[in-house]
Amino acid sequence: MRLQALLTIIVTAAPIFGQTYGELAGTVSDSTGGLLGNVRIQVTNAATGAAREVRTTEAGVYAVPFLPPGRYDVSAELQGFKTLVRKGIDVQVDVRVRADLTLEIGALAETVEVTAATPLINSENAAVGTVIENRRIVELPLNGRNWLQMVALAPNVSAEMRASGHVDSRQGGERGRQPISIAGQRQFFNRFTLDGVENTDANYNTYVIRPSIEAMEEFKIQTGIYSAEFGRATAQINATTRSGGNQFHGAVFHFIRNDKLDAKEWQVRGDKNPFRRNQYGFVGSGRIIRDRLFFMSNFEGRKDVQTFQGLANTAPVPWRTGDFAGQPNVVFDPLTRTGVRADGAQPFAGNQIPQTRLHPIATKLLEFYPEPTAPGVRNVGSTPNFVRQRKREAPADQFTQRLDFVESSRSAWFGRFSWADEFERRIENFPLQEGGVQVNVGQIMVSNTRTLSPAIVNETRFGYNRFDNDLILHFAYDRDVTKELGIQGLVSPEENA
Repeated sequence: MRLQALLTIIVTAAPIFGQTYGELAGTVSDSTGGLLGNVRIQVTNAATGAAREVRTTEAGVYAVPFLPPGRYDVSAELQGFKTLVRKGIDVQVDVRVRADLTLEIGALAETVEVTAATPLINSENAAVGTVIENRRIVELPLNGRNWLQMVALAPNVSAEMRASGHVDSRQGGERGRQPISIAGQRQFFNRFTLDGVENTDANYNTYVIRPSIEAMEEFKIQTGIYSAEFGRATAQINATTRSGGNQFHGAVFHFIRNDKLDAKEWQVRGDKNPFRRNQYGFVGSGRIIRDRLFFMSNFEGRKDVQTFQGLANTAPVPWRTGDFAGQPNVVFDPLTRTGVRADGAQPFAGNQIPQTRLHPIATKLLEFYPEPTAPGVRNVGSTPNFVRQRKREAPADQFTQRLDFVESSRSAWFGRFSWADEFERRIENFPLQEGGVQVNVGQIMVSNTRTLSPAIVNETRFGYNRFDNDLILHFAYDRDVTKELGIQGLVSPEENA
């Protein structure tokens, strides 16, 4: 078991923002283009009603950092000018959105409301990245409901190659099958963060928690030039979960896929292989206290059973007793050789090895290699003599609970707890060689954003990861095969304990 605890404390000034937050910034001017100072700017989250207030500098500049991704309304007030309200500004993860405001001369009680505007772009820094927003995450069809497939929608990403190394045989779930190459880098040069805390397994740079689609707000694929809070890998995949709001929302879902809807696999003999996948769960979000305390709860379970046809060659029945009669190759008795290169060795009579000459360890090993399924086959050739249907099971469950608390206009908290249990059976050619990978992961995080002054904002964030990844072989906790065989040089698990 490996326990990984991560403590992240970020203290920053207004021009810098965290990995999963956005920022709204711009200037305020009058109709002649003159910049206005001391303008009261209020930014309100349309879903939760949480408001932040700042004032423009003498140069007419304002900035509101550490905004959770979402849709915001901005109002600007100054005596002698009409109040300006600009609605529906989308703030995305790790994006500094610029929204310049122009005030008209008039009474403060008069309001100018802007509901449509030119699309906003990030023109504040040189960071390169692509945001995949909630609508695409929820509405686009995804095989297995794996939102990481949408990383391929970003430019400069390759995601169709084979997973490299032995990670696929040692990492549970779909972690080892995330062949994502960003900006031409290796597949395991990526870093994952979730809600601003470390979400990367240190062994293979795969993810720890991959939330359900229903729990996701958006994520960003970023490469190139980062701000200082990144810098651990050449590519970043920064995700954020959804928060609740004043309105209640909920859904119960069940997705099914089976062999009835699929074509027959390539090179399969006979009927199609059975396949059934069920993915089910619920999501609920809303308020506990209006404008103050919000929740989001999500559970997703998966039952995935798929059968594959296995083709292999195994020793025919006569060979197992030393009978090689009728074989084109002659078996020589090593005890009759007269030189180091088997000079003068005599063949066994009838090409059959006597039973007394078979090593006991070799006969024990035959237990783990089944007899051919093709009757009457005495040879091992290019045509497989062992065919079987291999059943692969891959159940998984996960849960995410998030709470958001607006303490005041100067302080906001949010926390999240996530866990996932996954098991995947590793299918092999022969039944007694199969095993599986059991994974139990958990993650806790808490964040506080506090405005200390009109020019200083502090963010404190804590995260803790638990990652338990166990490779379980067929006879695990049941038989010590190494000790039973007695092969010299091999140490049994009991002796290692």
